[in-house]
Amino acid sequence: ATVSVLYWFNPKKMHQLIRTIITLLLVTLTSGCNFPHSSRIACIGDSITRGKGAAPYPTLLAQKLSKEGLKAQVRNFGKSGVTSSEYLQSEEYQKALQFQPDIVIAMFGTNNAKWAEWETYNNSGRAYVSSMQRLLRGFSNATNVFVLTPIPAYEPRSMFRLSVILYCFKSLLWEVKTALSGDNVSVHLIDTRPAFVGVTGTPPMSSPPIDCIDNGSMVSPVHPSIKNVLFRDGVHPNSRGMHIVAELLATSICPDRTLNISYFSPVPPFTNDTVPHGVISDIEKKFSRKYNRRRSKRR
Repeated sequence: ATVSVLYWFNPKKMHQLIRTIITLLLVTLTSGCNFPHSSRIACIGDSITRGKGAAPYPTLLAQKLSKEGLKAQVRNFGKSGVTSSEYLQSEEYQKALQFQPDIVIAMFGTNNAKWAEWETYNNSGRAYVSSMQRLLRGFSNATNVFVLTPIPAYEPRSMFRLSVILYCFKSLLWEVKTALSGDNVSVHLIDTRPAFVGVTGTPPMSSPPIDCIDNGSMVSPVHPSIKNVLFRDGVHPNSRGMHIVAELLATSICPDRTLNISYFSPVPPFTNDTVPHGVISDIEKKFSRKYNRRRSKRR
């Protein structure tokens, strides 16, 4: 007891204790994050989540949240090459469920939008909505889900349907959010498209013609080519592109922080506006005829 009393009345020990308490209070008061410091965050998705050639956005997100005072456990459960429905059968999904996260971050759709996968909005789109609902409802302990629209895939054009990525998934994810609204979870939608298409100097992203994007005219006077600035291969983001994804997420999780991206306009709010599904470019018509012929032969 005497030793304990001497410890507490030791000026040096008391000074250290007070500094520790003040530091903890400052972190708590200044953190703009709406989640506890013990949060477990699971990131699920395809190769864009898994990472290819650059530090993946889950790694960068953990660093950014740490700077905001949120010492969360951020785990990467991405699997390369999968669609949303294929991920349901993956080992990574089972590991993500076992992690029992409080927060889930999901980005799917790039592989769903491949020419070999996507048929029509009504069948492929409905299948996407159904698989996303199943994926997210598997996380029974999660109280918050952040779902991102897939970022544009510019190359190769013979593999990915750019117009599907740009125009279909926003409204499809709104359906997912609506379907999950009755569950005990908050669904937050993040539109990545303005960041990867609406770089400063380009036409606005509200309703650009698809031809404007497919024929390469969507170019910034600052950057000669968006895909060369933000992508390593036209599909997977480079370090700058991954930084953008992590910034969008960090600012959504910690709304009081400032979005640290200086070369594109502020991201507009995610609203259920009218999405033009029917217009496709000459390039897409060409590949559409090609894949329809293949499907008819298989039948």
